[in-house]
Amino acid sequence: MNLRNIRSIINKEFLDIRSFIIVFSLYSMISIGFAYHIEKLDRQLNNLSQEVKVLKVNYVNCKTSLMSLNKYSTLLEKGEFFDLYPSNVPVKIIEFEI
Repeated sequence: MNLRNIRSIINKEFLDIRSFIIVFSLYSMISIGFAYHIEKLDRQLNNLSQEVKVLKVNYVNCKTSLMSLNKYSTLLEKGEFFDLYPSNVPVKIIEFEI
């Protein structure tokens, strides 16, 4: 009789531990999944920030080249190629009243 009581106590404790193990395993799987998802988002954020840096450099380079093409001296050099020279007479502003 004493042996049966011990077995019944062991079986009850095993059921309690088994439910804990199942819940703990489920929690662990969910935690690992979230950690993987967050790591993936972090890698994607790092890649995008690197891409932003490259795009900023390209923007500055393009803006600098456009500004140098629009300089007055550059335009004069291009105009000399077509035999165009700046006027020595200042420009007159004509105003109209409507």
